[in-house]
Amino acid sequence: MNLKELRLLFLASYLMVIGIILYPLFLPSLNLEKTGFISLAVLGENGSTELLFPGESSSIALDQPVNWTIRVVNNLGKITYATVKVKLGDSDISSPDSIFFSPSNAPELYIINKIILDSEGVNIPLNWWINTTRISTQGITVESMVINDEEISPNISLTGQNAKIIFELWIYNQDTAEFEFSHDNGFETTCVWNQIYFNLVTEQGS
Repeated sequence: MNLKELRLLFLASYLMVIGIILYPLFLPSLNLEKTGFISLAVLGENGSTELLFPGESSSIALDQPVNWTIRVVNNLGKITYATVKVKLGDSDISSPDSIFFSPSNAPELYIINKIILDSEGVNIPLNWWINTTRISTQGITVESMVINDEEISPNISLTGQNAKIIFELWIYNQDTAEFEFSHDNGFETTCVWNQIYFNLVTEQGS
């Protein structure tokens, strides 16, 4: 081995040793933050996302109970304070926007607050039915509903066809001390929501 080869071997060995020494110093600055997720699903009585309504139809009548379970799974790597906002609207009401992280402008029906441990999944019952409606030339106004044994008066107008219930997951941000629709999962900013369509059948057959 000549002198030039010895110099190259020494240089390579030197750089390798320097790399081994400096690697732990630069490791914290690398983007190795744990990424995670939080999910929301709506399940029917049999625990399925397919059979959500009584019978095989998404048409429901007045006073017909609908029993759902909201399943929220937290894998964000931390305890999370979450709010599920349940909203009701027509098909022409905007859905949440996953690109601009904008919530729906549909009116709120019901709000559920939960503290969820890391790696924990919680089941939240949502049992509801529509009590009374008022029919006019503009459509059907939902005057009263029962959600989890609580009677509410939404007074929301629907056409009766392709109405939708929207579920939005809002996360409490300790920095802003507010619930926010978008959140950082360690990799990107995202938002979590779901929606289910149904047809409302009134006594008049609308």
